[in-house]
Amino acid sequence: MMKRILACALIVACLLTAFAMAEGEALTMKVIKCKQHVNIRQYPSTDYAIVGQAPLGAVIEGCEKSPKNPDWYAVQYNGVAGYIRGDFLEPVEAAPAAEPVEAPVPADAPMPGDQVVPGDQVVPEETPLPDALSADVPEYNPAEEYVEAPDAFPTAENAPIANIFEASGYDNDTVILDADAGNVHVVARRIYQENSEYLAVAALDAAGAQLWMLNTATSGITELSLTDAFIAGTDSRPLVMLYNAEVGLWAVDPETGVIRWLLSKESINLGASISHAVVSGSGILYIGGYYGPDPVAIDANGIVLWQANSGRDDIYWLCKIEATSDGLVCAYGTLGEQGNPGTVIYDYNGAVKEIVNE
Repeated sequence: MMKRILACALIVACLLTAFAMAEGEALTMKVIKCKQHVNIRQYPSTDYAIVGQAPLGAVIEGCEKSPKNPDWYAVQYNGVAGYIRGDFLEPVEAAPAAEPVEAPVPADAPMPGDQVVPGDQVVPEETPLPDALSADVPEYNPAEEYVEAPDAFPTAENAPIANIFEASGYDNDTVILDADAGNVHVVARRIYQENSEYLAVAALDAAGAQLWMLNTATSGITELSLTDAFIAGTDSRPLVMLYNAEVGLWAVDPETGVIRWLLSKESINLGASISHAVVSGSGILYIGGYYGPDPVAIDANGIVLWQANSGRDDIYWLCKIEATSDGLVCAYGTLGEQGNPGTVIYDYNGAVKEIVNE
């Protein structure tokens, strides 16, 4: 009996020792499975901010499993400390010993869902989004070829604006964008002049000096808006998006005004009075409009990832897109035989999850 007790105690001790070694051991790991990059998160959960990226195949020394969330590893890559999900890493043969990684958050720091007591330092909780919204989609690289390389930006003739801050004198002269994009400020005006819809977009430096201006115009007008401008891309590499329904969607570098890529109307027709939602962590843009398709997913390189299809002819006039934890919530002006407004929820692969408000 005593021998059996001693044997059991020995087994338990071995298991505890092995567990302690696995939990605290610093490993050399290689990035796997992602397309080009894997996200490095501020804390071990997709609920938290992306602080960096590690490319596919990168070898990272000193990775330590998080005691708070063992599905994640504390890493340090190119001077950025954070966490990578374990299914994007695999152990490799140990390299020369490196200094242990100091986790950017204490092991006992609260995680989403934990009860927080006064005085605890916590990251403000945000609505958790599905992993598809944080997919490892590569950001654009200025050295790469454009999706479509336009010969030149189609500048409008007889442009009514020489200064983005000066009103044109035409009716329906409206500022439709007034926002920061990285280190610059971007302003866009839409004007209806005679029988043309005109769009001007300019970037200003910190002192308010104009860095560049681009403008485009349509050959006619309708009851819908045919032009638009908004900010997309990622926090670290923003893009200024210009849209002309007769030509296509341009992505412009905010600091230089250089066209990074163009998706022409011939490639994909996005319609008019477009709506959009941008997920900055991944750079994915969800966009669509009236006279156009159901929502389209476009990555930060201008690659069309997918195009949704509600599967019904009585659902049309896409007028609002919102990226939520439930899916891509799209409001339509007409849904069903009665012609009432309604909502379709798509998953982040473009499949219909739910049709509501029929």
